[in-house]
Amino acid sequence: MSLKIGGVTMIKSSRLFLIVLMLFALATMFGCGSSKKEPGAEAEVGINHIGFTDCYNCHADAKNPASFPPVFGDSDIGAGKEGWLNGPHGNNESYDTNTHQKYDNYPNNTGFPFYGYFSDSTCATCHDPLGDGKRISLFFTSTGINKLGTLDRPVIGCESCHGPGGNHYGLGPIPYPKPDFNRCGQCHNANFPDSHLPYHPEGDRIVEDYKNSPHAKSINSHTYVTGSTTDVRARCSRCHTDEGAKRYVEIVNGTADYDTIKTLDSYPNIINASNVQCRTCHDGHNPFRLLGEKATGLPPEWSAEFKSCTSCHQLLNAGGTLLDKGYHTPYDKNGTPVNPYGSVEEIIADTHYDDPATVDIEGYIIDPTAEHSASKGNTNRGICRDCHNPHKADNTINRQWANSGHGGFILKVKENAPNAYTAAVTENEAPAWVHYDFKSSTRQACQRCHTSTGFRNMANNPDTYNPASNVFVATGNQKELLYCWACHTSNTGNLRNPEKFVLPSTTAYLFPAGRSFPTDSSQDSYISGSIICINCHSGRQTGEYIKTRTFPYSGNFGGFNSHYLAAGGILFRTIGYEYTDRDYNNPSYFRHDQIGTKLQAGTGSNGPCVSCHMRGEANHLFSPVEKDEQTGLIKSIPANEKICSKCHTGQYALTPDKLNEEEEEYEAALDALQAALQTKGIYWCSSYPYFFTDASCSTPYTSWSDADTLGAAFNLNLLKHEPGAFTHNRFYTKRLIYDSIDFIYDSNLDNDVTEAINYLVNNGYISSTKAALALSYLNNGTRP
Repeated sequence: MSLKIGGVTMIKSSRLFLIVLMLFALATMFGCGSSKKEPGAEAEVGINHIGFTDCYNCHADAKNPASFPPVFGDSDIGAGKEGWLNGPHGNNESYDTNTHQKYDNYPNNTGFPFYGYFSDSTCATCHDPLGDGKRISLFFTSTGINKLGTLDRPVIGCESCHGPGGNHYGLGPIPYPKPDFNRCGQCHNANFPDSHLPYHPEGDRIVEDYKNSPHAKSINSHTYVTGSTTDVRARCSRCHTDEGAKRYVEIVNGTADYDTIKTLDSYPNIINASNVQCRTCHDGHNPFRLLGEKATGLPPEWSAEFKSCTSCHQLLNAGGTLLDKGYHTPYDKNGTPVNPYGSVEEIIADTHYDDPATVDIEGYIIDPTAEHSASKGNTNRGICRDCHNPHKADNTINRQWANSGHGGFILKVKENAPNAYTAAVTENEAPAWVHYDFKSSTRQACQRCHTSTGFRNMANNPDTYNPASNVFVATGNQKELLYCWACHTSNTGNLRNPEKFVLPSTTAYLFPAGRSFPTDSSQDSYISGSIICINCHSGRQTGEYIKTRTFPYSGNFGGFNSHYLAAGGILFRTIGYEYTDRDYNNPSYFRHDQIGTKLQAGTGSNGPCVSCHMRGEANHLFSPVEKDEQTGLIKSIPANEKICSKCHTGQYALTPDKLNEEEEEYEAALDALQAALQTKGIYWCSSYPYFFTDASCSTPYTSWSDADTLGAAFNLNLLKHEPGAFTHNRFYTKRLIYDSIDFIYDSNLDNDVTEAINYLVNNGYISSTKAALALSYLNNGTRP
């Protein structure tokens, strides 16, 4: 028998051959693990690259020692879809240039990108850095092995991450046996091409974000073994270290309670521990495979992403109910102490679980079976990365949202409650989400704005949207808040865009002649991202609809309700009841409807809603002003510097005092209109259907004699539910109020508003102070 070693052929007996073979095998295994510590970049100097096909000769799956994880994923024995070949670096797929879909044409896959797709030579820097893809066809030709494919295609080979293998060959060290985040950062960095962002919106700045994230600082003074600054206790290592997370995930998974996790104290500590990083959550050979896939004892239908994130950020028991005794839990939902060193700031179980059995909202709804939207065509179902960027791990925006109306002010509710688990958002805080079970079949018309699922589906394809096809994340009595994934297609801020205003009702939402929302992208005033806001913040019925009805009308006002927070309808003058022969055109100097468009350079590119409501550091509170929580008065205007001050200068410069003064006058003018209607026996109340026969609000008013009287009531109700109307379009707002008071006083439009308001004072309907404020708002009795 002969054996060639180092180029020398040796003739030995069978017994000696077996001994040599065993030693060689042992050396191979020893060599693969012989470089435990990551050397610096200098380890690569003077070492030759050997090419990934040479790596394949030793590390093909069928040839791996039993204890070595699948590398290439090329065999039919235990490898499945685990290895490099089936991951993004192996690029083992084809691309249909007609349908733009990926498909499998093994073994003749060209990859995507394929060589012919490269736009310039820089593409190869990341997509084929060592030219390894050029070896595939030659390897197949010389060996007849087609497991890697038969055609050349761009690939990221072994040495791109592990460093040159010239000193390795199973015997010597390899520069990076366990590549860290810096190796990933060679390509996954801020140099990510802008042209890639439409296809991989979350691919930019990954390593830079990671380096500044809490994950990069996961090891702290509380986790070290006593007296050490390198070794981490086994219990803490489970979530605070790369090595512990992978070593102990099969022993203690994310559904383990506090006492179970403490049992890790009997396991070995982690020596020379490293922070949580890319390789912690991603399989190095196939980054599509996540840490959670190694967890045991969990429901098989739970997605790998959910298992991975909740492996440390504990949320559910294996049965799918709330885990309220996680490791950092200070107390359970009954208030019983769990961990004396725990804190609600360190857990998500208080905010990320909503009890299906209750009608209120205790938390956000997470679907444990869902995959990230990027892998499901942006048909999000509520999963971690739909709202969080795990590389950045910064919850600033998430916390802002949770303190906003879109989030039902849920974080404020939790922070002010004695028990964060049971504290719930009720109708007092968030009627838009809690008032009805909006996913009910009787509320299908509401779902496009009052559920995340409905809005997502409508915005994805307005022309084919059918609420009967909505499949909600919410179950039982659960209700959906307006989650991040309703408006966004990625956790980096990409927006859905229906690209038009979708009529809530073709019969009730009638535009005044010649008016609509500027949604054609060819227009200079195209409002882009703000159309998302306008689709839900422009009301459901308009004053024009009243003019199509037959009078007298004997129904209650419910059939004419404009709906609520109709800012878009005020801003673009699409919603109010406009009296015949009255001018409602904007003054020539009015610019609010052009903010964020080409017509107002430097004010943004996503239209007025986004430009004004999402300025400043607290942009996801969606408020253009900051208010004093005690007095409710405006104390600052974050949008002022970059938006308002472009027009409001000199004596017209905006200040908090001026806005507070105008708001007070606006409310007084509405009170005057409300009182004017009362003189006709029409009483506005805050409860549906809003207009009643007396102040007790018990009997709905149903004797509408003419359209103009109903129109005045319509304008009052519209503006009572749009508290920001005095800033959105002050001219349109003033004219609606002025004309309504003018008509109600004596059934004529004769500009006698001063006389009308004096009548209200003299007959005890409003005070003289309020009358003065109302007249000041209404241009001292001269039509604005």
